[in-house]
Amino acid sequence: MSGEGGVLNPIPVEETIIDPLYEPLKLKRYELCPHLQRLRDISHLRYGLSPYLLFDVEGMREVVETIRFFMDKEDFYNDFYEYYKEFIEKFKKYLYLFERYVNWDGNNSIEEDKNICWNSENPFLLCEEGGYNKNKKNKNKKSLENRNEIYWELRLRKEEIIGNQERKKKGIYQKVKNKYREILELFLCTSDGFNVENYKKIAHLFRLDYPVRVKCPLCEEEAKNNPKVKPYMFMCEEGKIYSIKEALLRTFEFRRARWLYQSGMLHLFHKASTHTRLSHQIGCLIVAVNALREIDVYPAGDFKMTLGEYLLMRGELHEFLMANLLHDLGHPPLSHVLEVNPFIELDHEEITRNLILGEQKEKGKIDWYVAERLLLKMKAIKDFEYRFFENRYDPIYEIDVRKKIGEIGEKLDEDFLEYLDKNTEILESEIITVTEVLDNFGVDKKRIVEILSGKTIFCEGCSRKIVIMRLQYTQLLEVIDEKIICPLCFKEIDELKIYDIQFLNKLVDSEIDFDRIDHVKRDSDICGLSLTSFRLLELLGSISIVLPGSNAHEDVHKAEENKPYIFVSEDGLKYVMDLLNTRRLIFNEVLYSDENNWINGVVNQITALAVRYLPHLTNILPFITDPILAHFYTNEMFLGTQIEKLNKLFHGVMDYSAYRKPMRYKLKEGVIVKDEDIEEIYRIIEDINDEYERLEIPAVVFYTNIKPIKCPNCKEKRLKKSMLLLCPSCKKELKKEKDGLKCKNKNCNRSTIKSEEAIKVLECEKCEAFSIIVDPSEDLENMFTECPFYKGDSKKEFCNGKMKKRKKNLIECEKCKKKICKLIDESWDDMLVYGKKFGDKYYLFKNLVGKYEDALQERFPKRPCESDFKNILYIWVSDLIDKKKKKELINEIIGKVSIIKNCIDLDKVV
Repeated sequence: MSGEGGVLNPIPVEETIIDPLYEPLKLKRYELCPHLQRLRDISHLRYGLSPYLLFDVEGMREVVETIRFFMDKEDFYNDFYEYYKEFIEKFKKYLYLFERYVNWDGNNSIEEDKNICWNSENPFLLCEEGGYNKNKKNKNKKSLENRNEIYWELRLRKEEIIGNQERKKKGIYQKVKNKYREILELFLCTSDGFNVENYKKIAHLFRLDYPVRVKCPLCEEEAKNNPKVKPYMFMCEEGKIYSIKEALLRTFEFRRARWLYQSGMLHLFHKASTHTRLSHQIGCLIVAVNALREIDVYPAGDFKMTLGEYLLMRGELHEFLMANLLHDLGHPPLSHVLEVNPFIELDHEEITRNLILGEQKEKGKIDWYVAERLLLKMKAIKDFEYRFFENRYDPIYEIDVRKKIGEIGEKLDEDFLEYLDKNTEILESEIITVTEVLDNFGVDKKRIVEILSGKTIFCEGCSRKIVIMRLQYTQLLEVIDEKIICPLCFKEIDELKIYDIQFLNKLVDSEIDFDRIDHVKRDSDICGLSLTSFRLLELLGSISIVLPGSNAHEDVHKAEENKPYIFVSEDGLKYVMDLLNTRRLIFNEVLYSDENNWINGVVNQITALAVRYLPHLTNILPFITDPILAHFYTNEMFLGTQIEKLNKLFHGVMDYSAYRKPMRYKLKEGVIVKDEDIEEIYRIIEDINDEYERLEIPAVVFYTNIKPIKCPNCKEKRLKKSMLLLCPSCKKELKKEKDGLKCKNKNCNRSTIKSEEAIKVLECEKCEAFSIIVDPSEDLENMFTECPFYKGDSKKEFCNGKMKKRKKNLIECEKCKKKICKLIDESWDDMLVYGKKFGDKYYLFKNLVGKYEDALQERFPKRPCESDFKNILYIWVSDLIDKKKKKELINEIIGKVSIIKNCIDLDKVV
């Protein structure tokens, strides 16, 4: 080993993340010794490991040492120090092997070094406990002969530190972290709640720029022989944030994001609108880091701390930042354009959660992570094939393929499989994904998914996913002796964890979340609709998070039990109003303009036709880019089809001027639309375009964002066509007879019911739950005290079983086990509270929307894209058609498309 030494430099280097929309974000980073710096450079690889794991453990040790000074308990800290020593030992072994590999000449094998002993009893062995040679013929082998074996050994060493998700094996790093959390919670959490006085004793350790002194294990060994070597250096949380960001930029998902347009096809009309998903993700990270310094958290009484200090204390800092950075990871090409296509059932949020976790937790769903790895592995194999069959010397892997081929002769195909088998780890190391980077930095992937979802938590005992209600505990979580217990493994669940998930989710997904802040700021600036008075830091500074147990802002709003809330002061009112107004303006003038709707309709028509030719296209959409999809549509297999004509519009050969003002419709409220209704529109328009095959361009283009309803219970689009009807008076099932609908309930005073008066109920084919169409404010428990359905198929006697609430908006009959769920749910959150008086009261955020018009002449704008731009249908007919035929064609479309009968003609509305 070389005589390289550590760095004891207390002066940090400033790294800057630059985005033209924001002030430069400066993060402090300290210099590392050459050993840890080399480790930092490979922290994105499969066998890599981040040196910031060492920083995390040293930081935990410093906190525990400080707690021990104030709370001295004999033998209580022994487990932590044992785990700490074991971690340092394993990290040292990994780092030593990595340094041996860095200095390896490639000719001789790496053998065990008997001269180096970490202590007298435990000499360092390369293949200890089996290692690479586990389950191999030569189990006594003590050397590594090629790069593939070294990669495998490094990965096994890494798994000892951070664990293995597939084998459900916990690493030593997790054990240190769990014991640290136990000690910290005992010190800070008492029977009376959060202990403010104890926190003040250790508060200085939870600053983002607090320097932790870290000792490099290899520099410590070198210092024994060379006194000039200094084994100590400094690290801080800001440096870790920057390092994670740099490592993630090398992954496949982020390299793909460079080629995804944030605004879909908008750049055809707004030429400057070429900003990408990557720029939006980095913008969200900048907003989130600023929020760590500006937003206040009130954990108890009137005591406050910054959001960064609170999350660092709770161990959720990097999980929160990654939730903001990775929230759009699974987006298909062209932004949200394809999400309304009935032939492509893609949920980018589900794909994102899958890619982050590295496994699929939803039963019956596609495992997108497995699909991603298979595609990347196919690409890596193609690269190997090129190296093998092109008869070249490979300088990267130092494989003399020419000599190898000369020995094989005609057995090239057979030996290529052998060649792959001998280089599996090299092959896998070329696949760089987000989930492995998060593992290498010790970031809790499950907590990221919990924050993104806001509705589920993972039990630390059994790792099962448990559904929680949005703002309260669910009945699936048992409360025993005021403790929240997992119903599956009976392990206690941290109450603060539920609070954290609730309010962090609202900072990631709500009306004023960081995603929308960057989206509005970026889109408005590029499209020339710049925000007038918006100030990011001032808005963030006006936000406070009040946890249960705190009496902050009691004069404004009294917090409910088991429910945190986000308070926005009166100073932030104008910035939020400016944000919502600008977002509405963007939707009005840009995103839902006639031109953009037209090109979105073209894209969806092409994709619907292409999926028919190649059904597997849906499975690769989350992994391709906008240019690849555009090039795919020009494939020669589509020549002579409608796709070729639509491509002329898609690539700008013919533009919007070939079509005049569209026919514009909006679906009436309360109308139920199913999957087959939307597919019918696509089939009808396709048949009409086939009739006008001699036209150079499609005769008809249409766009709709009407979405088929889903079962609220299982989230599947498999509701039966036939509806059950209930009596509006007694809420019992009606019977269809020749002379109309009859209510057979003896206690009901109505016998004959009109169909428009009846309550409509849809049954799901998959879970057999009944979805009822009611007002969002209706309470199902009050509405149904008894089961409204008949017993069996005879329909002679009602069940009359007692209805019991199972979870939010879902009740179940105790007798027949039939479930009823609410089809329409509340759309606004009641977690945001405004510090603005209207008269003598402060109102919740949801109650300020579109109401109180006469109170100080102030009111909030309508929620954009929910009412004005939802459930629309636009149809364009080409001007190349003769006027008489065009009129006939319009009448034909109106007659054939049945959904138009349930729509409002927007051109006739004054």
